[in-house]
Amino acid sequence: MLIIPSYIGLWTLQILCMLFSFGVYYFYFHKKIIHKKAQRILLRIEQREISFVKELQDTVLLMKSFAKIHQVELIYTSTANDDVTIKGDPGLLRFALINIIKNGVEASAPKGSVNISLHEMLTDVYIVIEDNGNGMPKKILSQLGKPLASRKLNGTGLGLASTYKITECMGGRVKVESDVNKGTIFSLYFPKWVSLEV
Repeated sequence: MLIIPSYIGLWTLQILCMLFSFGVYYFYFHKKIIHKKAQRILLRIEQREISFVKELQDTVLLMKSFAKIHQVELIYTSTANDDVTIKGDPGLLRFALINIIKNGVEASAPKGSVNISLHEMLTDVYIVIEDNGNGMPKKILSQLGKPLASRKLNGTGLGLASTYKITECMGGRVKVESDVNKGTIFSLYFPKWVSLEV
């Protein structure tokens, strides 16, 4: 299991995200010959019940300092039950969330905000991460989730590609909406954990 402690330094976090993004994409997904086998391996990594609310709250807390450095406010709200759970790997889930939140913070102007909200449906739970940055044109949106699809200077797009793959391997999906000069909204959907125990 990937462990990302809450006290980790910001620069160390940046480096870890970059290295892990490259590792997940290259070793698990880039080689077409081992593509299917690698995805089966990832599916077997620590697939267990996760307290979704706790993981999201811990991740937001972890990213508060990063947002503060960029003079961006993180706003967290939840309409989901505190005991809602999903199935997957807690470390990989946190990594996926860090990537999206980090991108939102970096896209926002100083004194801007990133709104993070958690919602629950009958069979799914989903996170909405909304920034008020410059947004993305449709051409870029259609390429999201693929390596090298990045608007950042020196960006590789590997972090977002890894986030897409991790979400998919946990049975979820990613939805993106963006308006130029208005901002971007990422929604990550995951199926709720259903215990078979009576």
